[in-house]
Amino acid sequence: MLVELSSDSSLTEKFLLEDNCRILSLKAVSDLQKYLTEQKDWIHNFGLTDQEGKVIGKMFGVLVVINSMNEIGYISAFSGKLAVGNHHSNFVPPVFDGLSEESFVNTGMMHLKEINKELERLENDKVQDHASEIQFLKAERKDHSILLQNEIFEQYHFLNKYGVEKA
Repeated sequence: MLVELSSDSSLTEKFLLEDNCRILSLKAVSDLQKYLTEQKDWIHNFGLTDQEGKVIGKMFGVLVVINSMNEIGYISAFSGKLAVGNHHSNFVPPVFDGLSEESFVNTGMMHLKEINKELERLENDKVQDHASEIQFLKAERKDHSILLQNEIFEQYHFLNKYGVEKA
């Protein structure tokens, strides 16, 4: 969601000048800080007040942009989870939704968790020798982990500042 910073069209010509970017960035940061202290849509203990419960710090960021209609504004984001979720108004959606159960990463991680549980069960069995099964499961875990990591790398492609795709 683009939050407009200025409707002054002359600013777009000077946008790339260092001082203008700095001033606009500071305004965006100030706006975001104000929003975070005043919003009532969710509760998160940042440790800034005497609020009870576990203090969980959070990293926020703003990016000042000019959109296709020459409007100057900013987008804001946060790292990880915020107030038990990662989709909140006023913030861009995550690049990767780690809370989505259907994602290939979470499905893959659940499979690894199942392998680990079975390995633990077999390794703790003092009655029978499961050496060959354990060896097989460790190899399966390694192979699955490598495949999952490769799939993650294949999913992420970004454009650099020159418009060249990077993985």
